[in-house]
Amino acid sequence: MEMQTAKAVLQHTWITPQHTDHSHTCPVLDWAELVIADAAVALADVDFADADRSLGNIPVPFELGLALSLQLVRFACGGFALSWGTNHLLVDGHGLTAQQAAWAELLRTGGASWEPHHGRASLFRPRSPPRRPHSPVTGRRVHAALSAHVWKLLAAAIGGSDTHCRLAWLVDGRPRLGPARYDRDTLRRYVGNVVTYASREAAVDAISSSPLADVAAMARAAIAEVFRPERFDELVDWMEVRKGVFRDGGKWTEAVGAGTGSPAQVLSAFVAFRVDGDFGFGRPRLVMPWVRPGQLGSAAMMVARSPEEDGSWVVYARMWPRLSDAVEADPEAVLKPATAARLGFSVTHTHFIEPAITVKHASRL
Repeated sequence: MEMQTAKAVLQHTWITPQHTDHSHTCPVLDWAELVIADAAVALADVDFADADRSLGNIPVPFELGLALSLQLVRFACGGFALSWGTNHLLVDGHGLTAQQAAWAELLRTGGASWEPHHGRASLFRPRSPPRRPHSPVTGRRVHAALSAHVWKLLAAAIGGSDTHCRLAWLVDGRPRLGPARYDRDTLRRYVGNVVTYASREAAVDAISSSPLADVAAMARAAIAEVFRPERFDELVDWMEVRKGVFRDGGKWTEAVGAGTGSPAQVLSAFVAFRVDGDFGFGRPRLVMPWVRPGQLGSAAMMVARSPEEDGSWVVYARMWPRLSDAVEADPEAVLKPATAARLGFSVTHTHFIEPAITVKHASRL
């Protein structure tokens, strides 16, 4: 696996260096690295239900200026974890999962039928002059039933401590951009960001008392509002005017994630993307997006398809204690802890992965 991975990195430059010129103020994203590390525990012994002390300690920290940090971590049982670390300025969920699928195809067959497209200017150009959008949001299609159930759990957790609550979604705009203006193949291969937020605020009592179908309809209506082609013109214009903040190490985030206003839960779904993680050794047990926790004030859930392709989903959740209690007390038990047994590992003793993983090799390519 080490030899195959190194060969793939050397022969296929899928992350194109992004340089800074005098007219562009975004940071340089250059180079790729290959990291090989050892963890002194077996996968079956890891408590995956504690994401911070399991998934959070598998990736080795890397420089933010790197375009790609490809990391192979070997476990005592002989299993391994392969991580793609990158910067969200370069890719969104579509781009990241498409790259992993192409990587798996390359390692199995020696070739790849998919090549990434990095040229944002060929698809999205700011208007001249840029026009001010009404309200910046973007979205990814999330199953309405899950949205409704999570919204009800959020309302139950809030109780009488607030009168309103919000649900927000990250949605992928690619399926809704018309072929008359956007080349479908180029859009499919484009790895940059084509996502936006959709959000909706509602009274806690209304969410708690409404039938699940009615809450699901509210979720669908909120997402539909941002599926307008001009929405992405507005987003490109908005970022063109404000991109200078990156020069000073700053960043932008949607207000719903910053902890202001009523309590909020953000859903980001990868269920539309099939991740092919078979590198010639069979299907992986777990494929999951991972974002290191920041200082935002909203709860967050990231939903991915199980690599077993049995219709089940894997959810990474970051919640405050009252919401976590509501999830655990849910009589329908829709969300269950991700134990080693549920992931298909034979359980012996439960351990946490210590952050001090031994790095055997790290090279800049």
